[in-house]
Order: sequence, then structure tokens, then C-alpha cells
Amino acid sequence: MRFWFLQRVVPVALKTAKPGTPEFREAIRQAFMTEHDIAATQGRLQFHRKGPLRPPDDRSRMLLTVKAGKYVPAK
Repeated sequence: MRFWFLQRVVPVALKTAKPGTPEFREAIRQAFMTEHDIAATQGRLQFHRKGPLRPPDDRSRMLLTVKAGKYVPAK
């Protein structure tokens, strides 16, 4: 899961600072706080200032049923 976050935040941080510098570490931190809706298997995730991760919202929930041995969205 963390790799997905890094795929989103490192390019953002590279726009403002060079790797290995204190400025780059700050840019990574800022990018984590500003990038939203990173798709993961647990739903759409995002960091926030009050804690490490915001819980997934209603867009992350889906009810599935099994039909002919396959999962399909329930209607």
C-alpha cells in the first residue's frame, strides 16, 4: 500500500526539491498531506494532519453477490 502513496507523492516532491535534502523530506510530507483519493485495495485513502490515514469514505464500499461463481455488484 505504501508504494502507491510513494508513486503519487515523490513526483510532486521532486518538483520543489532534490532528494536527500531536508527540503525534499519536507516536500514529501507536504505531498502526503495534499494528495487525495489514492486508490488501494481497502478503498480510496488519504493522509491528514490529525492522524496517519483518514478512514475510507462511502465511495470505498461495495456490496457484492456471487452469480455463476463470480462476484458481481449487487443492485
